[in-house]
Amino acid sequence: MYLDTELADVKFVCTNDDESQLVPAHKNILSSQSPVFRAMFYGKLKEKDKVEIPDATVAGFKEFLQFFYLGEVTLTMENIEEVARLADKYDMLGRLNNYAATFINKLTMDNMCWGYQLAIIIKHEQLKAYCEKHICTFTGDLFKSATFQHCDQKTLKQILELETLMCDEIDIF
Repeated sequence: MYLDTELADVKFVCTNDDESQLVPAHKNILSSQSPVFRAMFYGKLKEKDKVEIPDATVAGFKEFLQFFYLGEVTLTMENIEEVARLADKYDMLGRLNNYAATFINKLTMDNMCWGYQLAIIIKHEQLKAYCEKHICTFTGDLFKSATFQHCDQKTLKQILELETLMCDEIDIF
């Protein structure tokens, strides 16, 4: 039923670059997992069949909807912040935290920055501690990874503030 237009009873309007796109969904599926959606669709101030989502891209909102339909979400460095913000807004951070806990086993030095960024955004202490331990132990490998070269400013700042990085200052520069 994910993104199925035929049976959808609500459409979300997301705007990218002044172009609106409709994202189909099902009120009962969303409401059964999010108290925010339950109030939105069945509360006193019921939403209509179209709901404006001004603070999300189409791609980011579709990724977020995967929680409801597929049980997990495809997180990337490009969409992690947006999906985490939507999870917080619609009271789904618990699902994102559960996902983060299972993600620890999938981390390598190639995606460690991505995992650390996720931990910082959703304030997941177990994932953050795991990443910091590996970042400090294998700093040289981290610096060579593609995700390190593309990590956001906040994540980079957090990494550089770690006191036990196993490298020389010249490596950081």
